[in-house]
Amino acid sequence: MLLRVPKGAGGAKINSSAVTAAITGTTVMVETHALTKKNKNSYYKFIVLEGTARLYLPGRLGESTLVKAGQMIIMRADSKMIPEPVDVDIGKITQSSLLVTGFSTPLGSEALIAFEKTKQNEQKSSGQLYETNLMIYGGGTNVVLADPNTVDVAVSAESNAAQSPTPTPTATPTPAPTPDKFGTPSVIASSNPYVITSGTTITTDPSITTNGVTDYGKIYRGSTDDGAFSQWAFGSTSAFDTALNIDTEFFTDPAHLPIAVFKFQGLSLIGNPTISTSNGGVTNLGLIGVDGITSDPPGGTLTFSGINLLALATVNGSINLTSDLSFQNLNTLAIYARGAASDLTLNSSLSNIGALKLAAERSIQITNAGDIERWRLRRHYRRWQSSRAGRRTLAQRRGQVQRRSSARCHNREWGQYYTRRREQSDQQFDLRFLTPSRD
Repeated sequence: MLLRVPKGAGGAKINSSAVTAAITGTTVMVETHALTKKNKNSYYKFIVLEGTARLYLPGRLGESTLVKAGQMIIMRADSKMIPEPVDVDIGKITQSSLLVTGFSTPLGSEALIAFEKTKQNEQKSSGQLYETNLMIYGGGTNVVLADPNTVDVAVSAESNAAQSPTPTPTATPTPAPTPDKFGTPSVIASSNPYVITSGTTITTDPSITTNGVTDYGKIYRGSTDDGAFSQWAFGSTSAFDTALNIDTEFFTDPAHLPIAVFKFQGLSLIGNPTISTSNGGVTNLGLIGVDGITSDPPGGTLTFSGINLLALATVNGSINLTSDLSFQNLNTLAIYARGAASDLTLNSSLSNIGALKLAAERSIQITNAGDIERWRLRRHYRRWQSSRAGRRTLAQRRGQVQRRSSARCHNREWGQYYTRRREQSDQQFDLRFLTPSRD
């Protein structure tokens, strides 16, 4: 039987020898077989397609169970208790049952049933519900495998009904083991670009969850355990990595280690994620976009609360951070656009940043940097030196910078070094990058 009781219709009760069902604003399916001398295999089956219903045992005060949309109860007609409901697939039931498809007139609650079916699909996508290979064909309680070629087996829900009157069509899958937190990071392939929103949760243990899907990163401990950072994170060490002393200075600094790193094919920042450093998580975070990093609306203020160092980097791509975003209250912010044709465009405002490191292999453009506007910018050019002692970094030669015009830089590799000093403050920030001559 298929029964619909619209809201405002006053409700209804379904009485049987096994149970009483009270329903209102609900669409249900009921199958019952009474206990007789000839029929010892009696049972009661109750499915809710939309709305809710409550089942009561006659004569047993307080023995009741609430059944929600997408749930089913199967019990013996002489049962002394109501079992817990199990989840069933609303979509498959409505597509296959003649009680739904066998009539030309509409039921009237199709939209409500479709809404509940959509909710179930969302629960499947988020991992709250899982598809199983178990089915009940038509009437009865015989649970079988949907694909008989897999295993030729049938499970009767009545075989042990006295001990457990409810079949168990919902199987719990074995969860995948959590990957090792150490080792070389692989590209997270769940989406491209991967979008970090205000609903994203990042644990530096390390895992990242967006829209109910969890992916995993790796922790870099230092060169002794994991080798050079550039090789570990980018897959190779470029001349630009060497020139900026990425491996020999920045990622040997104890304040920057250990660091949790997540690697994506492409990355888009559109909101401030929730950060958790529990379960042994670290306080340094690296986000790598192989092909590039961008930002999009709605954006907002990114604080990455609880993080000491936030490093944004690409393997071979540009970084474009728009005015939709602002960065605030970070001890260290490092942004590194790696690759010969890679640019860094920073249109995001910055405030209360303890140390700022910006690098791009081709060019840097700062168009709206908030507090940067209150700093005096000094720009210097000098020839990138090579001697028997090896290349010296720009910072090592800071006091020996000589001003030269671009006309004298023909066919030579040059470094551009920026410093900015806050007015009436001794705190100094460095922005470094290299660009080849374009003469």
